[in-house]
Amino acid sequence: MIGTALQWKELEVSFSSLDIVRQDISALSEDIHLIKKAVLVCDELLTNIVLYSGAENMGFACGRSDPGLYIALYDDGMPFDPTTYKNEEKGPLDFDSGGMGIIIVAQTVSEWEYHRTDGRNVILLKLLCQGEEHEA
Repeated sequence: MIGTALQWKELEVSFSSLDIVRQDISALSEDIHLIKKAVLVCDELLTNIVLYSGAENMGFACGRSDPGLYIALYDDGMPFDPTTYKNEEKGPLDFDSGGMGIIIVAQTVSEWEYHRTDGRNVILLKLLCQGEEHEA
């Protein structure tokens, strides 16, 4: 399992929660490229939770790994497994048709897992430092 023993933080189901996520991620690493990747991924996933999940509760956890970061998100919204999203080729005029955020996440993370546990969507992510192998 990716990133065991992470400390969960309850977040408001709101775009303002991204500020907390950014601060926590920035505190874990001095690798600006890794921080940018992690914030981009969290921004995409949190946007989906806030806009589409119907969640009332959301949580976040992150931790340092060697050579990268572990990030975890949960929400109590509708079941949705982003890891099974079919990556369809989209043209440049189709960017607003949905699914682009999930494609960005899939192409950015090294590994990711989804579980539906106790009425919650749980997404576990591993991001590696620049130059490390992409495993997703």
